[in-house]
Amino acid sequence: MSENKKSAGESFAGNVMKYSVATYLGFAITGLALIVKGLLPAEVLGAPVTFMTYTATLMNIGILGLDQALLRFYHEPPAGAEPRQLFAACTRISAAFMMLLGAAGSVFFANSYMSNGEACAAFCGPFTASHHKSSLLIGGQFSFYNAGSATNFSNHAYKMGPMHYGTLERGSKTASGAYILMPAHIGAFSVCFGKLMYHPDTRSLPFSYLIAYNDVMYLVPGRNLTTVGLYRDIRKWPKRDKRPAGARKSVVNFDWLSPFTVGEILRGKKILEDLREASGEDVSTYNYHEYVIKNSSLRKGIKYYDIALRIYMGAVLKRHAPVEPTTTVGTGPWTDISGLLLPVSEEQRIIDDIISGEIETTHDLIERFEEINANYSEYRWAWSYRMILDYYGFTSLTEENVERVKSDYITARRAWIAEIKKDAAKEYRLGDVEEEVFRNFNDQLDKEVDFENQKLYM
Repeated sequence: MSENKKSAGESFAGNVMKYSVATYLGFAITGLALIVKGLLPAEVLGAPVTFMTYTATLMNIGILGLDQALLRFYHEPPAGAEPRQLFAACTRISAAFMMLLGAAGSVFFANSYMSNGEACAAFCGPFTASHHKSSLLIGGQFSFYNAGSATNFSNHAYKMGPMHYGTLERGSKTASGAYILMPAHIGAFSVCFGKLMYHPDTRSLPFSYLIAYNDVMYLVPGRNLTTVGLYRDIRKWPKRDKRPAGARKSVVNFDWLSPFTVGEILRGKKILEDLREASGEDVSTYNYHEYVIKNSSLRKGIKYYDIALRIYMGAVLKRHAPVEPTTTVGTGPWTDISGLLLPVSEEQRIIDDIISGEIETTHDLIERFEEINANYSEYRWAWSYRMILDYYGFTSLTEENVERVKSDYITARRAWIAEIKKDAAKEYRLGDVEEEVFRNFNDQLDKEVDFENQKLYM
């Protein structure tokens, strides 16, 4: 009898130990925290304790009690179940729930990759990527975007709450530790470094570097046009689109130079020229919306923007016969709707048709998107034809004028490749790149000459 009681007691004690491991661990951690609390002053302890409280609460919600269930069923699995299967099931359910908590109120489009970090009220267009646990995407619109580690955005007014939002246009990046004070609007293919204050708005200065140095905010217009990073990015995205050809619901246009971005470049070049005219050429710095532009940066910005304009015009002439446009759609401003490049007039037509009831279902809307994308080439040509005439002062595109545009295109493209080579050589000299990788990249740039005289229309 006594042996049975002893066996039952041991069994009970063993079960308590087996099924209460998490409780005892929590007790030990809490006890340690109380000891630490007694050693540290309140003003030092307050911040980490608040953080730990919120984190623990979210974790307890996220695991849905499955830690205790796993312990129970691991030692006493139901008939036909294995501990490994139960572990996988519990992990998947809690991980899925935690993902919902970590991406609250957000939407993600094709080829977005959000393996770590958090997202809240984030509109993530195609190819939005965040690989780091310490990154927070909040209150913003992103597209073809790469978040560096510890990227953060402030969308919270001190007393009025989370009322601000911002836009990082396609191709933007934030470096490690970057911070942007919302509301903000970052121009296409720009790179942000440091703690950027004063609500930056660089939508008319694309391809720029925004750099915070202590309390001074610097703007380097057009700098990203001539980097290895841009060259790799514009080539990698089409290759990484692994969606089946017949099931691509999101319309994604990969053109990096388009009426949308080139329109911004035209405005940016005019802004820089106006700054130079207003302040003179001999000043050391220029000011643009609380941001400082060095004299050398302004001169190079104008140069880089002009290179991009000439590359674009020549590239369009390779893709379309030099004839008058057959449509007026596209001659005005353009926009980017989560990867779809289209004239603003077509965007407004979609809105009007939704209000009037002509577009009734999501299927109707998708069909309209596909129709606009199918006409992209003609809409682009309508915009580009007028742009070429205005840039050169032509009255028409004669054979002689076309040859001039093509000649300028070749010169500009070679200058662009030369600048990228300089950027690659600079990185190689820093010792971060192996010689073989550097040589292979240069060989790839040398082959760019093969595309100069290639005609892409029939």
